[in-house]
Amino acid sequence: MSRCKIFIRNLSDRTNKKDIRDACEQCGPVVRVDLPLAVNGRHKGMAFCQYEDEVSARRALATLHGKILHGSMWMVRYYTPSSPPRSPPRTLLKRKREKEEEEHDASVVLPTEDFLASLDRVPPPPPKARRIDLVLAQVQQLTIDEIATLPPVLRAQILALCEALKL
Repeated sequence: MSRCKIFIRNLSDRTNKKDIRDACEQCGPVVRVDLPLAVNGRHKGMAFCQYEDEVSARRALATLHGKILHGSMWMVRYYTPSSPPRSPPRTLLKRKREKEEEEHDASVVLPTEDFLASLDRVPPPPPKARRIDLVLAQVQQLTIDEIATLPPVLRAQILALCEALKL
């Protein structure tokens, strides 16, 4: 029984179950023909044909492999059912997780002690209000001639700031 079923692939869209049965019956008595359908209702381009005996299946394999029907060349082989996928043992999953964690740890660059020590020497940025006071002090020190030499965008911003603060 295990060698009585064949798998046919590369079927044309125009090929139907009757075409497959007619072609397969030329090699021997057919028990069953299956044409799996996709979600859209069309067949998946493959079929299964079960024969009564192994001799007919062998004959079909020799005869139908390479057959051209509706412009497609059939690829035929014995059908071997695949076993259901097994989940890997927990130890393999654990090893895989550990390997991923090691790779992640290796990709992270930690700062050196010198860099961390230099952070202590950098003063914190001034609060926003203090920064505004510093900018105002710098703007008030500018003369009209210095403002005229600034780029137009910066000049417009300084003038808008002066107007807003009524300087």
